[in-house]
Amino acid sequence: SSLGALCALHTAADKITVEEKNAEPTVEKTASQTTAGIGEKVTFTITVKAGGAADTSYIVKDTMTDGLDLVADSIAIKVGETEVAATNYSKSTTAHGFEISFNQAYTATLAKNTEIVITYNAIVNEKAIDTSKVTNNVELKYGNTTTTDEVVIPNYDFELVKTNKEKEILTGAEFKLYTATGVEIPVVLVQEGVYRVAKAGETGVVIEAGNVRINGLASGTYALEETKAPEGYNQLVARQEFTINGADLLGDAAVTVVNTTGAILPHTGGMGTVLFLTIGSIMVIGFGVLLVTKLRLAKMSI
Repeated sequence: SSLGALCALHTAADKITVEEKNAEPTVEKTASQTTAGIGEKVTFTITVKAGGAADTSYIVKDTMTDGLDLVADSIAIKVGETEVAATNYSKSTTAHGFEISFNQAYTATLAKNTEIVITYNAIVNEKAIDTSKVTNNVELKYGNTTTTDEVVIPNYDFELVKTNKEKEILTGAEFKLYTATGVEIPVVLVQEGVYRVAKAGETGVVIEAGNVRINGLASGTYALEETKAPEGYNQLVARQEFTINGADLLGDAAVTVVNTTGAILPHTGGMGTVLFLTIGSIMVIGFGVLLVTKLRLAKMSI
């Protein structure tokens, strides 16, 4: 046996199947989402499957990259729907991880394949954009053996390019960023031409384009709203949607927003044209009324 058990079996049968009563424990880690932007909360789940009648303690060590902040009071430990009593383990935490040691007296009581489920939350922070991903590793130690599992959660960037119809870069435009459902995503300025998604508590700023880059978004559909157009150009009245699908939108894949010049039609909010068309409509109606009146007078005179 790989676990060190020795079995002597006397039988007249041609074929028999022998299964070990106990097995090596295993560990598996999953996350609530496959991609996450700055400021998002991710729920992680660690599942330890007991080997049965353990003669050692189980030590679970969780280690995150600096791009994740542990929410320490979110850690929950259960078997089925029942919380594991705090007397059965010891726990220590850091800003980016924790260690839980289950007592041998407790692990010895666990039947083979019993699942200890550890769940907790972590928040993606601005350091996640340094590598465009966050990594979360778990180790399970029992005796002299260690087994591991890992979850990697990426984030993405996009480039916003403001041009005219001739594809010339325009400056002076301002934008706000929204989710597909219309929730504003605040951003902060990192350096000239570079923005990132804001964390909780940070005050957002407008995006000034040009040609700029916005970092730290999950895959998904977003929308840009132009709040100020370049001088001499018409402001867009509809939000422009774009989708990040597992890759940065940079270079040839950049999000390009085009402004035009000329008269603005009524539905685009051009007040000069609206006024002109309103007066024109009144004149047409007045002329029509006058024409009908004259025709009626003409018939009466006949």
